[in-house]
Amino acid sequence: MANYKLKKPNKQHNKKRDTKRKGHHKGAEKLISIPNKCPFKEELQVEAEQRREQLKEEKASKKAELKAFKADPTRKRKRKLVSVSFCF
Repeated sequence: MANYKLKKPNKQHNKKRDTKRKGHHKGAEKLISIPNKCPFKEELQVEAEQRREQLKEEKASKKAELKAFKADPTRKRKRKLVSVSFCF
């Protein structure tokens, strides 16, 4: 019984730590299904397609921006701190 009381909090803590490190990912977005009875179904489909194209363009532009930023030789990079320990 005492062993379980020690293991359970450790397991919960490790699980929280791992999810924090990895990040909590959401699943892929589901496509919106429009019933055939809708009188304005085509309009909604066209609107959804335009929105998808817009998001795709935004994603591509952000990717290009990031690539240009990383390739910029003038930007300052963070210096890594190296700890030096002396043993006598």
